[in-house]
Parts: sequence; C-alpha cells; structure tokens
Amino acid sequence: MCWRYFLADCELLKAEFLTVTELEERETAKVKLFLDENYQDIMQNFAPKVVKLKKKIKIVMTPEALDDLAKDDINNEPIE
Repeated sequence: MCWRYFLADCELLKAEFLTVTELEERETAKVKLFLDENYQDIMQNFAPKVVKLKKKIKIVMTPEALDDLAKDDINNEPIE
C-alpha cells in the first residue's frame, strides 16, 4: 500500500520537475535576449569622449590654518 503511494508521489514530482526545467529554459532565453539587445543598444550609443562628471570639493580654511605647517616640530619655531 505505501509503495504505491510513494510511486504516485514520485510521478507527480517528476512532472513538476519537467515544468520547472521548461520554465528555467524559457526564462534563460529571455534573459539572454534582453542582455543582447541592451548590449547592442549600449554599443551603438557609446560616446567615448563623454567625461564622467566629478563632484567638486570645496575647502574653507582660515588664514591661520597653514601657520602650523610652517613651524618646525622640534623647536615650534617658524622654518626659514
């Protein structure tokens, strides 16, 4: 009795597996088509002379900010 149920369950799983593999193949084909189309679009519209914009960084300093850099570390006196 249990063996018959086991075989019936295996047949159902086998059928579901075939459905899953068919879906996988179909979705894989769709992804490849999507990637190929977008790759072709990028290659056709690619402009190598376009420069990526960079964010400018502004630094605000007081006039005395660089005074410490001009001092000698040992004597704490200005370097001549």
